[in-house]
Amino acid sequence: MAVLEATGKLRDDFNSDAGCDAIYAFPSYPKERWLADCAQLHSDMGSWRSFRPRTIARCAMPETFICLDGDAAFTKGDRILELTWLLQDGRVRLVAIAWQDGRQWIRIPPSRDRQQDTPPVPEKSRTDKRG
Repeated sequence: MAVLEATGKLRDDFNSDAGCDAIYAFPSYPKERWLADCAQLHSDMGSWRSFRPRTIARCAMPETFICLDGDAAFTKGDRILELTWLLQDGRVRLVAIAWQDGRQWIRIPPSRDRQQDTPPVPEKSRTDKRG
């Protein structure tokens, strides 16, 4: 499947000399911040050795978003990774990556799925008190 092939390429890019810069794909997330976050992951975990998928599912519509999670083995330990891919015009593009760091999840870009956002509720004026 194209998403699994793309995940293999992502791993190869992560381990390459260009590393974090080569896999930057998040226009809504500042590149400098991504480079720092990714460099920290690389420093903490070392090279990405393998990936064993657990689940793969379509996770949004109408576009074809595929969510893939699995066990990633790194030279300094293992992590659970969640990868979100967009399939469009025969191409696969990474749109989000997340990994578990202790009890917290680090999500790039931070979780804000525009398809699932609810519109803000207008706040009543605190000075408008009619009695």
